[in-house]
Amino acid sequence: MTSTIEFLYSTFKEENIEVETSIQVDEFLVLGNRSQLQQVLLNIFKNAVDAMENSKIKKLSIQISAADDNLSFTLVDTGHGVNEDIKSQILDPFFTTKDVGKGSGLGLSISQSIVSKMGGETSIRTAENSGAKVEIKLPKHS
Repeated sequence: MTSTIEFLYSTFKEENIEVETSIQVDEFLVLGNRSQLQQVLLNIFKNAVDAMENSKIKKLSIQISAADDNLSFTLVDTGHGVNEDIKSQILDPFFTTKDVGKGSGLGLSISQSIVSKMGGETSIRTAENSGAKVEIKLPKHS
């Protein structure tokens, strides 16, 4: 996960996005495909960057921690958040709020499917102050 975050720092810098990270886990094994997990993170980061396109303050908060035999990945952005009227559709295939030609509506759906196949859970909602909060929990592999 951290290598994917490091890979994206140049994109964050280009977009003038301040990134705050908190990694509170040294080693944690999950059962799954590393490339697929990287794809999940790339999809979530891409949505966050797109959501902050017109934001005055562009900030990503990334937290990785372990508790109760779960690896928890949380991303909070300062974008436009998740409207109540789309909350139930946000993980549906081909659902997008982006303009035609700007997105297929598959990123979050595919990400949710990958996480689910790994035995995990995905939740997306409006963050406490604004923006979106994405939480992914993956079970520990023993």
